[in-house]
Amino acid sequence: MKKQISENLIWKIGSLLIAVIVWITVMNIIRPLVEERVNVPIEILSKTNEQNISNIYNIRDNINNVNVSFRVRSDYAGKINSSDMKAIIEVPDDYTDGFLPIKINYLNNVKNYIASSRYFPTTLYIEKDEMVKEIFEIATHTGGQLAPGLRVGNITLSQNIVEITGNRTDVENVKEVRVDIPLGEQSKNFSGQAAIKICDAYGNEITNSTVRANIENVDYTVILYSVKTVNIEAKTIGSPLRGYILDSINIEPARLSLGGTKELVAGIYSIVLPEIDITNISTSMDYEFEIKEILPNGIIDVSNTERIKVIINIKQDGTHIEPEAERVGVATTSSSKIISPSINRETE
Repeated sequence: MKKQISENLIWKIGSLLIAVIVWITVMNIIRPLVEERVNVPIEILSKTNEQNISNIYNIRDNINNVNVSFRVRSDYAGKINSSDMKAIIEVPDDYTDGFLPIKINYLNNVKNYIASSRYFPTTLYIEKDEMVKEIFEIATHTGGQLAPGLRVGNITLSQNIVEITGNRTDVENVKEVRVDIPLGEQSKNFSGQAAIKICDAYGNEITNSTVRANIENVDYTVILYSVKTVNIEAKTIGSPLRGYILDSINIEPARLSLGGTKELVAGIYSIVLPEIDITNISTSMDYEFEIKEILPNGIIDVSNTERIKVIINIKQDGTHIEPEAERVGVATTSSSKIISPSINRETE
């Protein structure tokens, strides 16, 4: 038996090697190697902390990915992606700033199918950064259209502030923390939940940085108001200086769109400003009224108007005017006589 095995052993081994080479050659012809590339996100890890603390180290050149090139058999092409690899930079103890190597770890046994690989960059300059916290007020943004005749009256959130943590460099790029609330042709008050969005100065959501919010979502309630457009009325008391008359009253704007509950706005058809005292004035006068001081409780201005301007135009009436000596002690200007604003309501 041993003799049969040992006879022509060299020839047998040679035949086996030739067969293997032929098989490899045939397989290379049938399934040739092809080159592919993927971008793998970079993770920064520190041995001084049990958690991933990439949020206290920065890559100086803002490089977030490693480009990995690899050769794989054609029958396995397209089956390897970035999730099958990890690009890791390990930060040593007491590290400050400098270049550190990038390591590529292959997952899911894909290494068995890769004939060769290379990647770029192989090192990056890592800078230590300070961890900071900052408080932001949550802004509300609405999108979409409500049913006709309705406006957003009031939005309440379950939490109005949020705490943002991250590298100082990244936190300084945060300009707004907001929630987006879809209106979706709502016709009555509604509630829901919205995700916290951390945004830069251009309103773009920041997703590829170290910043994190202490909450992910907030609950909201939206109160809808009925809308009605009404006239603004201005009245005067007193008379101008003798020889002058009231020519006209101009109001800017002359109409307001008011919002409130259906019951509150249903009976309102005009807003009457406080009376303006024009006693003994002889020149045209301008008066301004703060909208918020004029509107009654429960009513809001949905026209985004802050002030109402009233222009009192005075002109001569062509009659005799008293000599200057007879006008001693007579005022030529007058302030408004401030009284409570009134609202004209429709009568039954």
